[in-house]
Amino acid sequence: MPLFITVLSLFIPIIMIVFGILMWFAPPKGRNTSYGYRTKRSMMNEETWDYAQACMGKSWFIVGIVLVGVTLFLLPRIALDHGSLIITILSIQVVFLCVPFIWIEFLLSRHFKWKSVLLKERSLYINIIWFEGVYDSFFILLKLNQ
Repeated sequence: MPLFITVLSLFIPIIMIVFGILMWFAPPKGRNTSYGYRTKRSMMNEETWDYAQACMGKSWFIVGIVLVGVTLFLLPRIALDHGSLIITILSIQVVFLCVPFIWIEFLLSRHFKWKSVLLKERSLYINIIWFEGVYDSFFILLKLNQ
């Protein structure tokens, strides 16, 4: 097996491990739009942001370690030409890359309880979202929909 194929096939797992460690031990401080796990749920407030960053860091680190093992196990066993081998390995890795996103959204929905009510007042829609966190805090966000 050429060294180039081995290095190329380990690129995604190593990136996942590096960013997993970075997000786990040095998560982005405060909600931002440039770096971190950014979804509607994770950016709701600081508590959900911190929780999502820690979970994503741990998930990517663990999945990256598993992917290194899976990749090194599969490389000598898949009997394809080099181009097809890289495409097959990278396709498997992209699937594993996306699994933590689904897992983190599930954890956020389980860990934080969401309730939403839509009120109409003078042709202005106000969306009130109740948030109950880990410490039974109560948070109300008013979002104006026009």
